[in-house]
Amino acid sequence: GGVGMREQMDVLQLIVASRDWGETGRVYLVDDDGRIVAYSNPAYTGDDIRNLPGLGPAFATSTPLWSGEFTSIQGDAVLGTLNEAPGT
Repeated sequence: GGVGMREQMDVLQLIVASRDWGETGRVYLVDDDGRIVAYSNPAYTGDDIRNLPGLGPAFATSTPLWSGEFTSIQGDAVLGTLNEAPGT
């Protein structure tokens, strides 16, 4: 169980890390509690993004899709989208 899950998370981390949007766009994979599950920089894994400036409304809504401006985990002003992954 645990080894198989770890291998799957390693693969997921590689997939997310290889996905860039344009020159500066990045992909975050976040769980229901707002914790980073996978990101291009694994040092941020487990960080809670719910309290990043501008992201409060994204987690307060009952709709699975949100877009707007917020401050990234690196402190940059960004425009982003959060969307639920069906079946997860």
